[in-house]
Amino acid sequence: MRRLLAFITIAMLALAANAQQSPTDTDAVRSKLTMRGYKAFYDVNYLFTIYPSDTDTGNSLGFSTSHGFQFNNHLYFGGGIGFNSFFCDGTTRLVVPIFGELRCNFLNRRTTPFVCGRYGYGFGSLVLGMRLALKNNHSLTAGVEYSVQLDIGDNDYSQTNIGFRLGYEF
Repeated sequence: MRRLLAFITIAMLALAANAQQSPTDTDAVRSKLTMRGYKAFYDVNYLFTIYPSDTDTGNSLGFSTSHGFQFNNHLYFGGGIGFNSFFCDGTTRLVVPIFGELRCNFLNRRTTPFVCGRYGYGFGSLVLGMRLALKNNHSLTAGVEYSVQLDIGDNDYSQTNIGFRLGYEF
C-alpha cells in the first residue's frame, strides 16, 4: 500500500510540474517558429542625390522586387529587379537594375533591425532599417538607403544617393 501511495504521489507531482510549463511561453514558441523557405520583397524608395551636387541633377523614385530563399530567421539570399526614375538635367531617365540581394535580420523577435545589400552591374545599395513582423510570416520594413548608380555608357549620369525605403515582405 505504501508503494502505491508513493507512486501516486510522485505521478501527481510530475503532472503538476508539467502543467506549470505553459505552451504560450514566448521562448518555446519563438524557437519553434521559422521563416525558412521562399520569400518575396516589394519595396518603394525615394532617394536624394548627394553626388554630383549640381543643381541640375535631381532625385530618384523607384520600385523593386526581390525573390529568394530565407535560410533561417536571420539570413536571406535572392535576386531581383528594380525600376528607378532619375530626374536629372530636366529629363527623366528610367534605370532597370538587376541585382543579387543579401539580407540579415539581427534578432529573432517581432521587431528587429536588419541590413540589406543589393549589388548588380553598375549598381550598389545598402539599407539599414527595422522589420516589423505581421501574421503568417509577413512583415513591414522601413529603412535608410545609400545607393550608387553608375552609368556605363557614353554619358556620365553616375549618381550617389541617400534616402528611405519602405517595403512589404511575404
